[in-house]
Amino acid sequence: REALRAVFAHEFSHLECHHLSKRVLTGVSTFVVGSFLTALTLIGLHWSGYTEIGGVFSAVSGILPAILTWLAIRQLLWIQEFEADQNAIVRHGVSPGALLSALTTLQRAIGNEPHPLVAARMAACQQKIAVNSKPPATSEEIPIAA
Repeated sequence: REALRAVFAHEFSHLECHHLSKRVLTGVSTFVVGSFLTALTLIGLHWSGYTEIGGVFSAVSGILPAILTWLAIRQLLWIQEFEADQNAIVRHGVSPGALLSALTTLQRAIGNEPHPLVAARMAACQQKIAVNSKPPATSEEIPIAA
C-alpha cells in the first residue's frame, strides 16, 4: 500500500513540477535550434564551394536535429525522475523505503537485467535510507573547538 502511494506521489510530482511542459519546450527548442544550425552549415558549405561535402552532409542533415533532440530529452528525463522522487519524499511524505519498494517491483517487471535509470534511483533511495537510519551523534562524538 505504501509502495502504491509512493508511485502516485511520484507521478503527481511530475505534474506539480511541470515536467511535461518542460519536455515539450526542450524538445521543440532543441529541434528548432538543431535544424537552424544544420541549415546554416549547409548554406555555408554551399557558399564556400564545398558542394560535395554539402551533398553528403545534406543526406544526414535531417537526422542530426532528431538525434540532438533525443539526447536532450533523455538527459532531462533522468533529471526529472530524480526530481519527482525527491518531491514525493519531501512534499508528500513518502518514505524512501516505500519508494524503493515500488522501484524494486518495477525492476522485477522490467526483467532480469537492471535498467540504468531504475538502478540509479534505487541506489539514491538506499542512500537516503542509510542516512536516515544513522543514530544521532552523542556528545562524545561531537568535536569541540578549542
